[in-house]
Amino acid sequence: MIGFRMLARAALAASLLIAGGAAMAAEKTVEFTVDGQTVVGTLALPAGVASPPAVLLLHGFTGSRDELEIPAVKEGIFRRAARIWAAQGIASLRIDFRGNGDSGGAFADMTLDGQVKDALAALDFLAAEGAVDKDRIALVGWSMGGAVGAITAGRTKQKLTSVSAWAPGTNMPASIALLFGADLVKQGLASGDKPVTAKLPWGAEVSLKSGFFRSLYVTDPVAEIARYKGPLLVAVGTKDDVVFPQPIAGQVLLDNHDGPEELWVRPMDHVFNAFDGVDMVDELIAKTGSFITAATPPAVLAADYETKGVTENNLPVFYQKLKDQLHFALAWDPARGDFPQWRATARAKLWDLLIQPDDSTPFDARVVEEQDRGDYVARRIVLSITGNSRVAALLLVPKGRGPFPAALVLHDHGGKFDIGKEKMVRPWGDDARLASAQAWVDRYYSGNFIGDDLARRGYVVLATDALGWGDRQNNGPESQQALASNLFNLGSSLAGTIAVEDVRAARYLASLPEVDKGRVAAIGFSMGAFRAWQVAALTDAVTAGVAVNWMATLDGLMVPGNNQLKGQSAFNMLHPGMFRWFDYPDAAAIAAPKPMLFYAGETDPLFPVASVRQAFASMERVWADAGAPDRFAAKVWPNAHIFRAEEQSEAFDWLGRQFGRVE
Repeated sequence: MIGFRMLARAALAASLLIAGGAAMAAEKTVEFTVDGQTVVGTLALPAGVASPPAVLLLHGFTGSRDELEIPAVKEGIFRRAARIWAAQGIASLRIDFRGNGDSGGAFADMTLDGQVKDALAALDFLAAEGAVDKDRIALVGWSMGGAVGAITAGRTKQKLTSVSAWAPGTNMPASIALLFGADLVKQGLASGDKPVTAKLPWGAEVSLKSGFFRSLYVTDPVAEIARYKGPLLVAVGTKDDVVFPQPIAGQVLLDNHDGPEELWVRPMDHVFNAFDGVDMVDELIAKTGSFITAATPPAVLAADYETKGVTENNLPVFYQKLKDQLHFALAWDPARGDFPQWRATARAKLWDLLIQPDDSTPFDARVVEEQDRGDYVARRIVLSITGNSRVAALLLVPKGRGPFPAALVLHDHGGKFDIGKEKMVRPWGDDARLASAQAWVDRYYSGNFIGDDLARRGYVVLATDALGWGDRQNNGPESQQALASNLFNLGSSLAGTIAVEDVRAARYLASLPEVDKGRVAAIGFSMGAFRAWQVAALTDAVTAGVAVNWMATLDGLMVPGNNQLKGQSAFNMLHPGMFRWFDYPDAAAIAAPKPMLFYAGETDPLFPVASVRQAFASMERVWADAGAPDRFAAKVWPNAHIFRAEEQSEAFDWLGRQFGRVE
């Protein structure tokens, strides 16, 4: 073992004095995804420090990113550490593990390996974030977070400058057995997917599945730390009655670590005597800050030119500067005063961005075949969707005397191109296509063809194929980028083509003699939701809309791991230059004051819920300013990227009320 000389007491005292008088660090909430679930964190950046070193903070069992609040000062221990270290020029990222705090997922599904995944992803996020020095990142973990930190240190591809373990769990099965009792651990190991509930010594109750208990036995922080060769600080308390006996329990990490190290022992409990005041907490924070500083190499003098142009997520290295330059110049602002004038100007700009002219080609529609479906008739038709394309479509017409309300049902993306309109309306005459469509609606729509459900409710329904789907199928997922590029080269746009065709479909639907032109809705899920609010913004042929699981802010979507950064599917919804003028909710708000309903999923991995709520709040303000607050509705459902039967029923009931119908 190699000893690690630390800074003198004078330096420790000075760091506390600096922290006490410094301004609070600039903090912002950040998000990234792990296994399709959102991890939420707080990034604290020191003022006036370019490319600072950074530290990742990992909370303990049942904790959250601010950690335990110190009663004397009403401040979480990790939040306090972040503030103090920021005053010393150290940035920090503190996260909520999935199932904890604001992050997605359920606590009952938490496992030790799952938390390690979160920590590894957090280090990758921090290294790619751009505001910190990716070559000077340290790690701090407390209690179970200390165990996670030790494992993470052994596995991460990022080179850590130091690791600090505060009262780390070094024998997790024993620690959990102490908290829960051996009998409950045995019960948990055998519980399968059914959670067991335990009461913790401090009164809280938690429920966990067998995956958690099993993970304690297959992942060993003591074995994993052997792969980490950098500086290691282990801080333990002789009064700790959760991880004990100390300092022996802490020493075991050092015994299996080969590198600079220090064991720091004080007469403190598992929470660093936080209930007695801040003295011991502050001494620990100062000690750790000094350790981090001593282990952190000086910043490498940056070249005055780019030595790397593109991040690991295929963003330009200057992407944050570009984001900072986006002010959404045509977003609604009450200071503009004249809402109808703003709406007309904004709609005209959105049309310009389509790189695709409006089209007045006669539809020249004809019926190819029909199928009687009891309360309604299904028709396969062909029509000139634009002057460039003549396409097949599915039209459902209720029996009886009209005119009827109508619904333009817009299919999703899903990476499934053999069907398009058939995701919305039950196909016939092709067994392979029917089987494909049924499997799809079973997966995402609770087995329902929502177009047929709407027809049974008395709606005329139209479904078409976007370019690349169904009868207009492309050459697979990897072909989307080439198709978009070729359309750009031809003076057009893939997203613009889809948008104009949707407008034309809405106009055709509204023109039918069976349709009440004042009651025409656009409805869609996923990419279909994007198309629904977009067509509602572009044309008044649509008088209401239902958009399910496609709405958030640009800032919330342009984060590592999101589909927006991957190309391919994004081209179907990409209007070049749009974000100089509008954010997504700004563009959707052009539809105001029409009735519009937006749904989202709490655990939808594609649309981080914090960004979704921000977008919903923005649109709600626009509808209020337009004098129609009762015509805007939004709801976050407790599910992922899916449009379930319960949501469908509630959405269609809402639409019926907007159209003055009693279902």
